[in-house]
Amino acid sequence: MALLAIIAACAPLDMGPRLAAYRLLVPGQSTTQDATALLGWPTSATAVDHNTILAQWMNGAQYVATTFGSNGRMIGVQQVSGL
Repeated sequence: MALLAIIAACAPLDMGPRLAAYRLLVPGQSTTQDATALLGWPTSATAVDHNTILAQWMNGAQYVATTFGSNGRMIGVQQVSGL
């Protein structure tokens, strides 16, 4: 039992979404649901125009911004920092 407590204490803490997973998203193929499954809920999502949503994920110094079309498919990665 004590060994289990020591192992649990040494386990890395979950520091939020792992934003480096954005590399698994494919423009024109990946959806907003795919992005949410990989990165978690976006920190913000803003309508750029009637057909484009800018989704942003932030985790400390890490930042990823991607755009999605009205069909829910990824248009592309707009900005990445801290990764």
